[in-house]
Amino acid sequence: MTVKHVFHRICLLLSVFFLFGIVTVPVRAEENESKKELKMKTTSLVMIGDSSHKLKLSKTNITGQVVWKSSNPKIAAVNSKGKVKAKKKGKVTITAEADGCLATCKIKVITAQLSAADLTLNRGKSKTLKVIGTSKKVTWKSSDPTVATVSSKGKVKAKKKGTAKITAAIGASTLTCKVTVNTTKWDDILDSYQNDDSINQLLFVKYTGGSKAKVILYNKDNGKWKKILSCSGEVGKNGIDKQREGDKKTPTGIFNLTHGFGIKKNPGTKVPYVKVNSNLYWCGDQNYYNQLIDITEKPHHCTGEHLIDYTQCYAYGMFLDYNKECTLGKGSAIFLHCKGNSGYTAGCVAVSQENMIKILRSVEPGAKICIYPL
Repeated sequence: MTVKHVFHRICLLLSVFFLFGIVTVPVRAEENESKKELKMKTTSLVMIGDSSHKLKLSKTNITGQVVWKSSNPKIAAVNSKGKVKAKKKGKVTITAEADGCLATCKIKVITAQLSAADLTLNRGKSKTLKVIGTSKKVTWKSSDPTVATVSSKGKVKAKKKGTAKITAAIGASTLTCKVTVNTTKWDDILDSYQNDDSINQLLFVKYTGGSKAKVILYNKDNGKWKKILSCSGEVGKNGIDKQREGDKKTPTGIFNLTHGFGIKKNPGTKVPYVKVNSNLYWCGDQNYYNQLIDITEKPHHCTGEHLIDYTQCYAYGMFLDYNKECTLGKGSAIFLHCKGNSGYTAGCVAVSQENMIKILRSVEPGAKICIYPL
């Protein structure tokens, strides 16, 4: 073998050795794998004692089992799935460990409660809930704002009949209050005439006891009831729930306001107005019981009310159709009129002359007067 052949063979062997040497050199493990990392989605939070919250980890390449631990289980414990149970006031650190990686979340446990766990309100009423025991920021929310709304300061407003849950979120915890909204007889009356286009005014006489009442006039505006007048009123000397003539009680129920009337001239009514003169009586006799008569047209010795004699009370007023069947003895001459000096009526409803004029100028045909206990 010549020297030249030997040289070529040596070169070939060296090339093969060099090639295999490159292929078989091991690659470092850390260069073949991405770096492992463990992170909490939340690294600090506030919890209320006796509440729970599940901690979550960010997406990682951790393959080993995650071990959860609490630095003080008496303050807040954590289970194998990361669910934390707050127990008592204090601070604690929750750790999650896997594949040599560690993630932490610092938790502050506080004591807090709502001023009420259950609340009952009539529609339209409101009540402010308060968080007791902490000054932390509170975020308020209602499960059904059509039933009850809640403001950023915890003021609950009852909207319609039903139930709703009000929550106060503080950190990772929530406090709840069950709100029950009821309707009153007055709400039900408003609702019953809501879609009746022939009824646009309702005058409420809310009897408060003795011979006193609260009088409220509602006007329907774009399909919604709007309060346009509220004032004090007087009813019968013996209260309401009239049964018979002379019992000095105001009738209970819903009646039509039919006409305006008065000794003084018409102040500008939308309903027919009767200008009182000396010939007009509200009759209490059998033949014309509970009817307005002109004595010149129906001559007789009338024992009813001679309207013009009541200069203060009947300066202005409105007739209502109580006992429209004119049943003898059931009661007659029941009006809405101006207050006198006694502080009560014989069975009518009375308001100040100023408010009587306002009512006369506001009421339209079809208006009703509703008289019930508050």
